[in-house]
Amino acid sequence: MQTKSFFLTAILFFSVSLLFAQTVDLKKDEVFLNDKKIFNYKIVSWSVYELHLSSIETNKEVIMISRRDNETPKFYDDDFVQIKFLQLGKSLELKSTKTWKKFILWLLENEVIDNAGNISEPKVDLFIKNFDEHITSRTVR
Repeated sequence: MQTKSFFLTAILFFSVSLLFAQTVDLKKDEVFLNDKKIFNYKIVSWSVYELHLSSIETNKEVIMISRRDNETPKFYDDDFVQIKFLQLGKSLELKSTKTWKKFILWLLENEVIDNAGNISEPKVDLFIKNFDEHITSRTVR
């Protein structure tokens, strides 16, 4: 009986997690969430790697995610990621090795952006409060 209830609980949990699963795809300069276009994007990879997300209505850049080497190109332990919310004039820095897709999913999970690509300023403030590591302000140059 316990085995049967365990399997039913596992199946229920798995089906609910599939129901709420979101997929992000980056295709041909467009970001899709569950096959719905939410942003335009551009990847820049000169001296730093950057993902620029733009509004699909106005084509204005709204979010920039960049990987920074902390001015030590051959030393990787101090590399960090900077996320800028350009329309709000806010940013944060953290150590992370997430992919571009994972960053977008992370912003969705924390409700910083919604399924339509809108940015919530109160959620941005909470996101920055929770995850900003203030890396450049702690770095001696």
